[in-house]
Amino acid sequence: MNGDQRRVKILTVLENSLEAVSASRLAERFGVSRQVIVGDIALLRASDHDIEATSRGYVLAAHDQVVNERFVSKVVSVHEPELSETEFNVIVQHGGEVLDVQVEHPVYGLLTAPLNIKSYADVEFYCDQMAEHSARDLSVLSDGVHIHTIECDSEAQFAGILRALRAAGFLLRH
Repeated sequence: MNGDQRRVKILTVLENSLEAVSASRLAERFGVSRQVIVGDIALLRASDHDIEATSRGYVLAAHDQVVNERFVSKVVSVHEPELSETEFNVIVQHGGEVLDVQVEHPVYGLLTAPLNIKSYADVEFYCDQMAEHSARDLSVLSDGVHIHTIECDSEAQFAGILRALRAAGFLLRH
């Protein structure tokens, strides 16, 4: 199978998957290296396919699906990287989902990475992946200051998340 055929099949796998699919799993399925899959994903993105990379793998963005009526807002946090697990657990404990993290980079501008953390298991998986890959939080690029987009059931629930984050000392104070 050539590269074009493989990319069509990758899209089919992503369209039919209910969960994120890792580059390693795709590589194994198509008998190529993980790096070849990463290149295929880059080519698919360049061809206007909206593919998101999450900590669990690749997913197609769901622009055409019916959007649920959930409240979405942002928080500005500041803390040391070793407190990320605690911050995520506070948000999850109060019913929130951490959709992404954003940091302001002096050269690149606003950098955004999808997180999609909505459970304690997701928090644990994120932390395990960061440790396994000796990765560092994006917030190290901005002296700990970062923004999270949070989704929850209501504005009142979001207010509760804010109170909990403030009490835990995570919110940036001016």
